[in-house]
Amino acid sequence: MPHTEITNDFAFVLYAQWEDARAQGSSTSLEEICANHPELLPDVREIARRLVPESVLSCALPGGESVPARESWVPHDWTKIGQGASSLVFRGQDPTFGTTVAFKVLQVRGAVLAPGDGVRLMKRFEQEARILARLKHDGIVRIFKTFDLGGRPVIEMEHLPNGSLATHLEEVRAQGAVGTARFMERVARAVGFAHERGIVHRDLKPSNILLDDAGRPCVSDFGVAKLIHPDAPDGPAGKPGTEPVSAPGTDSSSDTDPEITCLTTLGRQPGTKAYMAPEQFNATFGEIKPETDVWALGVVLYELVTGTRPFTGGNSREWAEAICTGPLPRSRLLPRQRADRLKAIALRCLAREQKNRYPSATAVADALAAVARPVWRKLALATGLLVLTSACVVALTRPEPGTVAVPVHVESPAFEREAREAFQFCADGKVVRGLSAFVSLLPRVPEDRHELRTAIRANIAAWSRACAQVDGLYAHSEPISVVAASNDGRWIAIGDERGGVVLWDATTGRTHVRLGEHSRRVTAAAFSQDGRYFATGSYDGSVRVWPVDGFATAAPKSIPVIAWVFAVAFTPDGKHVVTGTQWDKVDGVRFWDTRTGAESKSAPSLNKFPRFPRAFATAPDGREFVALNKDGSAEVWDLESRRVRGELALGSQSAVRSVTYAPDGKTIATGGESLQFWDAKTGQLKSDEHRGDVAVLGFAANGESVAVQVSGELRAWQPAANCFDPLPVLRPTAPDVQVVSGTHLIGIEAARTVVRFRWPDAGVRSLPIPRTRIATSIQADWDRNCVAVVTNSDGLIKPRPERGGGIDLWDAPSGHRVGRPIWVPGQTIMGMGLGPNRGGLAFQSGSATPERPVPVSVVDTGHDRIDAQLPGHRGVVSCIHYLHTWSTWVTAGEDKCLRIWSPAGELRNTILLPAAATRAHVGPGDRLLAVGCVGGRVVCMGQMPEPTLRWVSEPGPPCDQVTISPDGASVVALGQGGGLRAWAVADGSSIPVLTGTTGVRSIAPDGRGPGWVTCHNDGTVRRWADLSAGAPDWEWLPSDGAPVIATDPTGTALVTATSDGKVQAWSIAARLPLGPPVRHYRQVFAGIWGADRVITLSEKSARIWSPTDVRELPKEADLARWLTAITGVAPNSPRDRK
Repeated sequence: MPHTEITNDFAFVLYAQWEDARAQGSSTSLEEICANHPELLPDVREIARRLVPESVLSCALPGGESVPARESWVPHDWTKIGQGASSLVFRGQDPTFGTTVAFKVLQVRGAVLAPGDGVRLMKRFEQEARILARLKHDGIVRIFKTFDLGGRPVIEMEHLPNGSLATHLEEVRAQGAVGTARFMERVARAVGFAHERGIVHRDLKPSNILLDDAGRPCVSDFGVAKLIHPDAPDGPAGKPGTEPVSAPGTDSSSDTDPEITCLTTLGRQPGTKAYMAPEQFNATFGEIKPETDVWALGVVLYELVTGTRPFTGGNSREWAEAICTGPLPRSRLLPRQRADRLKAIALRCLAREQKNRYPSATAVADALAAVARPVWRKLALATGLLVLTSACVVALTRPEPGTVAVPVHVESPAFEREAREAFQFCADGKVVRGLSAFVSLLPRVPEDRHELRTAIRANIAAWSRACAQVDGLYAHSEPISVVAASNDGRWIAIGDERGGVVLWDATTGRTHVRLGEHSRRVTAAAFSQDGRYFATGSYDGSVRVWPVDGFATAAPKSIPVIAWVFAVAFTPDGKHVVTGTQWDKVDGVRFWDTRTGAESKSAPSLNKFPRFPRAFATAPDGREFVALNKDGSAEVWDLESRRVRGELALGSQSAVRSVTYAPDGKTIATGGESLQFWDAKTGQLKSDEHRGDVAVLGFAANGESVAVQVSGELRAWQPAANCFDPLPVLRPTAPDVQVVSGTHLIGIEAARTVVRFRWPDAGVRSLPIPRTRIATSIQADWDRNCVAVVTNSDGLIKPRPERGGGIDLWDAPSGHRVGRPIWVPGQTIMGMGLGPNRGGLAFQSGSATPERPVPVSVVDTGHDRIDAQLPGHRGVVSCIHYLHTWSTWVTAGEDKCLRIWSPAGELRNTILLPAAATRAHVGPGDRLLAVGCVGGRVVCMGQMPEPTLRWVSEPGPPCDQVTISPDGASVVALGQGGGLRAWAVADGSSIPVLTGTTGVRSIAPDGRGPGWVTCHNDGTVRRWADLSAGAPDWEWLPSDGAPVIATDPTGTALVTATSDGKVQAWSIAARLPLGPPVRHYRQVFAGIWGADRVITLSEKSARIWSPTDVRELPKEADLARWLTAITGVAPNSPRDRK
């Protein structure tokens, strides 16, 4: 590639300075840049001609010359498709064959080059061309030729239209462990091919792995590669098709030039820090050799398997410390066998000592090929080993997450993979992209896939409910500095960096703009209590009071504060404006007459530096406000008397940076180093909920949640659940939320756009558990519309609370309390059952013994009365059931007796059991009753409500669950070891159960037809048409691998719970998560799934939500228009987006 030699590298420095000046809007010429070095002006001109940037240049030169603009050297049929640190990439047509190719052109982008960098940069570009020319492999981007374009070196290479792995990480991960292994095997083979020819890439990363038309990876960008063996042959001996190839116009012998071999350093570390090996930071770890690329392959593989990079850092020092000495995280998002093997391969690649890594990329490829190879298990019969043909082999390996595995492994259709990909977008915070993918996918799903269509609609409804929906947009011409809203949320005042003021009617979309009203930045804004006026403050030392009606034409009232204004507010009557100011001796809170603009003499100014206010938070009734001072203190002002009423008792917690009032005005929330709630009347701390960087934004209109930013992420604090819920917004980029006004959130997006969002209602209701108690059990009535939560005193609380037990009844659809709560002082609630109406229940409190019987109390909470006492129980009652068909109570417990009672407490029948009862289940129509007893015996009774003993089973493992099939033909018992036993109801004969049903956590009838659904300790879910013969119909592993805590009565969905309190609903038939996860403060230990509601319980919170509610979702034909309305973004197909 011939070019005029430039030997003085300082010419590159001068050119970079000129480009920086031009980028800042300066019209500086090259002559002015070279004024002190006129001898370098010709070289700088030559560099400008060669390395002209993409933006249009205009620079006057002596003699009327000018540096040509971009269009003067770029051919008209070239289209820019990429840009790197030192090059531009264009798409165009090969002039000879007319095929689409890529052109890589050398360019310096405004960075200041160190001495020697300029010449070496061009040599590096030449070396890349030589390296690509000698590497002919299907997994490496091909080079066709090199040439000069107006003195600019150009490489013509293969064009790959599908982009890089960096934009397709989720798609590759969605292929599962086998697909990931095959993908990375091809990458490793290509890198190994380069290693055999003495070339180390040194900058392997997702953006340098391109995808061809078929989605296969190709390694690119050898610009910082190193020749570890400059004299190595171009191809191993005996391998055809590997003859030496040199770029046209170059001499391959120049590869031995020491400067060429080492030129890629340029005095800096070559590569991308996140993917660099320890030896690239510190030479004590070893030399640069193939093991360096093995490390980078491990980082990429780890990122594909886990979804995160193994190390994080900020500057170069942080990256070096993390990679050379930091711990290796061991997260697992793709669980189970094959993915575990992939992660093991990645961890071996990430060994810090080179000798502990794979010796070459080819060895990595061999290991990945072993993972991708199919595994078959042999089926042994009792009579011997049956050898089957490959067409009849049944794969019984554990399935990959979300795939069918039994009786044969079947690849999921494309639309199922797209549905999981759409959900992952939502889970990763890209909700707009995920919803768009769901909406675009739904019309393509076949009508016979009803379960998948239902799951997709449920996801669209659930994710849209959980997000703040767009309710208005306003784009401003200047950067926005402050936003304020009226109490009703209709009017929004906007101030910009240049002193402009805007009034936006969010309900009609009308705006009035008045630019330059302040001479400097607008720093504060506030509305009066009645919404008729608003005030703006500025750094120009003035406050202006504006009428809402007539804002476009009326002149504001200007108040000369003569100080920097940081906060403004109105008194309740609107006659005075309050300012928080800082300037010499006028710091503090000051009151001004809105009519005359004079400072009020009835309230003295506070000159208490550094306690000048930075922000105000006004109470809902407008009678007081909290002034948040620069020193972190918070003063409560009475606006009627205009004096300080008190301070929040911060104590040592002085780093308070944000404050807001609850809707009832009784609570103040502050954020800073923690999230705290204060009594507004006394100023005393009520609770300290969360440690960390928290900014409080405002309460929801119902006061049930608080919008906060935790480390910059928008969340909603749920006081009743004592935990954070994510608070995503339906915009492609998350705005900076500034104001919470009742039912709306208002934020600034991209510095110039104000977005108004409706506060989301995810439909999740939190049932509060008193701080001094812990929840112990939960139960729902027969239609699962009423829920009872049992709580007992928490003995770990100090000071120790009063001992006792309580029961709270809740309406599941609304989350509202039913009747009055029950509290039994000094006693513990042992057993409980729900009764014949929404306010009736029966419970036993205290520990009963044979010497001290304790009755079961039947209570009507709606009328606050005890309806009956069920006496005679000489022991703890473990089973309390109400038979709705026969209007009778059934109780059983430690005294080995089962009793039948009338609602009035009259004993109707007593049956002696073989042992103490532990579990019971009522069959269909309330006609059958199965009781599990101590010792593992199961008792079956029929002819309810006058029960007759049918049979008693043999002893076995203690029963964790007893279930009667929907058809009333069999009874199944789940033992403590996870094994199943089954009997025929008719005669009690034992039904053989497969050994494959061990390790069961729970079992439920399949509501879609005859059969059972079992949930296992390893997280798998299996469906059995018959527990006694054959294999399960299918086996499925939810991707989080968490245990199942509840199953839908219809057998179509389930709920899993992780150890950190995250609960996720799943569609069994579609094998797809349903909506966002619901969070608890602690691990969830119980769950109930009603007709369309899930109730989950941890020790400190109970939550109710409906993951399948689609009642508010529009018709399928209207979904695209609806999505555009709530996001401001039109949905595209997933392929179009990519």
